[in-house]
Amino acid sequence: MLRFKLFDNILEIYLQYVSFEDIHIYSVDEVFLDMTTYLEYYKKTDIEMAEVILRDIMETTKIPATCGIGPNMLLSKIALDVDSKNAPTFIAKWTYDDVPTKLWNISPISKMWGIGRNMERNLNRLGIYSIYDLAHYPLHKLQKYYGIMGEELYHHAHGIDMSIINEKLVYKPVSKSYGMGQTLFHDYYGDDVTQIVLEMTDEVTKRLRAGNKKAYTINLGIAYSKDIGGGFNRQMTLPFPTCNEAEIYNACMSLFDEFYNDSPIRKVTIRVTNLVEEYYVQLNLFKDMNKVIKDHKLHSSLDNLKFRYGKSAVLRASSLTDSSTVLARNTMIGGHNG
Repeated sequence: MLRFKLFDNILEIYLQYVSFEDIHIYSVDEVFLDMTTYLEYYKKTDIEMAEVILRDIMETTKIPATCGIGPNMLLSKIALDVDSKNAPTFIAKWTYDDVPTKLWNISPISKMWGIGRNMERNLNRLGIYSIYDLAHYPLHKLQKYYGIMGEELYHHAHGIDMSIINEKLVYKPVSKSYGMGQTLFHDYYGDDVTQIVLEMTDEVTKRLRAGNKKAYTINLGIAYSKDIGGGFNRQMTLPFPTCNEAEIYNACMSLFDEFYNDSPIRKVTIRVTNLVEEYYVQLNLFKDMNKVIKDHKLHSSLDNLKFRYGKSAVLRASSLTDSSTVLARNTMIGGHNG
């Protein structure tokens, strides 16, 4: 579990690394990321992922952030509050082994996340003045005095927190989404950008299938070279939900052909929204459902190969052309060198 200080509107940065279901926005300036299922995918440790994300935040916003890492929301939060600000890398990691040496030393107990001044006074009346005292107070007495809250306090004093991000979400967008943005190595023009859109579509649809989702709405953003300025951000809603590369690519290119004005391009963003579960099927007289199922099985098999052997295990032949960036990007995390 990674817990970051959140500055300004940088949710889009986090969405480049995890899906919205694995984000919990705790307050205006703090956010939890559940990286449990992503570390193997990125081939990174939790500390290495924190370093990459903090670097991305700094490069994007020019504002420093801090990170606490723990096996659950509680310990990651306390690591952030207690140690991260004084750490050389602004990253602090606590494990269950740190509970006796770090957590139990917290005093007064109101310095621990979840214990306010009123609760502190109540616990002081029981002779509890530190987290060590709380951890060694009889559980049945805490349950008697405070019910379920007493049991939770006892477990928290031992570093145990069974909260799951999906259960604690307090903010939900109107529509969850998957997407990615790519700042290009140099200015591109129309013919070359088609390859970029194709490769990014492959990545976005892979994330859709990994999340067992389909999308109705396709969004394409194009930013022109800073010497020119401007660009466009447009979307279209399909008559049926999809996680098929060809269908999403065709939608992106339709938007591109309509709005592109031949200026040099420096950034491309693709996002899919208005999601439904993958098992959702909307019958369409103009689609061969047997082919849809066959294509999905094929793409899922390719996804599994990439997950097992690396993102470059299977590539399109066009990815060997000069306009492709996929081989270079596959050595990066979130668009940055690992």
